[in-house]
Amino acid sequence: MVFKELIYTLSKAVSSINVTEFSEGGRDSTKKDDLKGFKESAEVYGKGIVRFPKDCKLYCGRGLARNQSGDKKGACENWRESKEIIRICIMILMTLVRCSLFR
Repeated sequence: MVFKELIYTLSKAVSSINVTEFSEGGRDSTKKDDLKGFKESAEVYGKGIVRFPKDCKLYCGRGLARNQSGDKKGACENWRESKEIIRICIMILMTLVRCSLFR
């Protein structure tokens, strides 16, 4: 029963994510040092994604860095990928719970 509640809560949370809300809420940074730092951060996250392509936290982090550096389109792409990975994980969990319930 606990697994069912967990999966239900996770699926509700994922379905309520609205990627456009994130892209509209970014701050405008005019300092070159800030922009450079966010761009460097996005590059580091990108290297992590190459090594761990299914880690949704890396996509979220790169999305935040891209958003802060002004790359709204890239940020939204990363957040969508993160959301898709989470959705797949929920589907796998649901399958595992169903299998365990019918044993």
